[in-house]
Amino acid sequence: SLMEVRVACEGRRACTINASSDVFGDPCYGTYKYLFVLYFCRTSRPTVRVQRTCEGHNAVMSCTNGHQMINVRYANYGRTAFHPCVHAARHDLSCRASTSTSVVSSRCQNKMSCVVPAVPSVFGGDPCYGTYKYLTVEYVCTD
Repeated sequence: SLMEVRVACEGRRACTINASSDVFGDPCYGTYKYLFVLYFCRTSRPTVRVQRTCEGHNAVMSCTNGHQMINVRYANYGRTAFHPCVHAARHDLSCRASTSTSVVSSRCQNKMSCVVPAVPSVFGGDPCYGTYKYLTVEYVCTD
């Protein structure tokens, strides 16, 4: 069934499919059948942008095209690797503030630009005392 729908519709703005045994065959003769199609129209995949900001600085996200808005995919305030924001205090590499995505989304979702301070108080406290943290935000700009 998928192949028939794909051949008839893929890459087109609109399509019509005859839901009949002539098109799809008859797997259960004598039984009433229906066709259910779930589809998504895609123009192109938006580029995922990544913003990394060291603790104590402001993360700035923006969509430069005048009508696009920020769509937050993921955020983490903490530390999961040695390399971003090199600092002597890199002890905990599994540090994640559980509120990260919800906090960043509440400040940025569906806005053209936003600023999020990479500080513990914004994320409900320090998720790993003694470890120098950074904020990672993955987002796309969508219409």
